[in-house]
Amino acid sequence: MTVYYVGENQYFNLRAAKAEMKRTGQPGQKVKVYANGEWIPCGEIKMHGSNRCHIVGARTSNAY
Repeated sequence: MTVYYVGENQYFNLRAAKAEMKRTGQPGQKVKVYANGEWIPCGEIKMHGSNRCHIVGARTSNAY
């Protein structure tokens, strides 16, 4: 699951996070959260362009 943080607020939808960023002018952060509670920061949310991130050494569905 991906969680987006803008200021003190958290969002589960990128569109809502970008709307809050436009409204408040604050920067946003993207975090990848796994089912066991581990999390990995994925960087800032970009207003223009792609927000995809490639996590080196991360788990993949074909790892087994």
